[in-house]
Amino acid sequence: MFLVKKIRSQISSQTKPFKNKSRLFSLLWRISFYVFLFYTASNCGRSLKDKLVVLQKEEKFEEMLLLCLSEKETQDTKELCRLAMEKTEAGIDRILSEKAELPYSQITVDPEWKKKIDIILENNRTLKNRYGNLWKKMIQND
Repeated sequence: MFLVKKIRSQISSQTKPFKNKSRLFSLLWRISFYVFLFYTASNCGRSLKDKLVVLQKEEKFEEMLLLCLSEKETQDTKELCRLAMEKTEAGIDRILSEKAELPYSQITVDPEWKKKIDIILENNRTLKNRYGNLWKKMIQND
């Protein structure tokens, strides 16, 4: 009888760590799942205005304008979209004036920025009318 109790105690002591590991693994899995859910939900529910404010703080005006063009503008976002348009126009003006003043010098434009401006010019009729031809002649073919 004593031998049976000893074997049972050894078996139960050997299986307890596995139960604890299983519980620990389950707890860690749940925690990581909820953290993932929290981060994805926090970005998905943000309004257009919140996204624009974040981009404004980061001074990413071209991305702001792209966002304004892709989503419906509301009264809340009208001022932010107008600011994005002005800042983007100023950036385009700056590049085109540098290129006009120094036509034979190598003025390089960041390819990522150039791509954003190309998309903006395709989707915004006002900017396309104002800068489209100059942009094609001076920058796009570089």
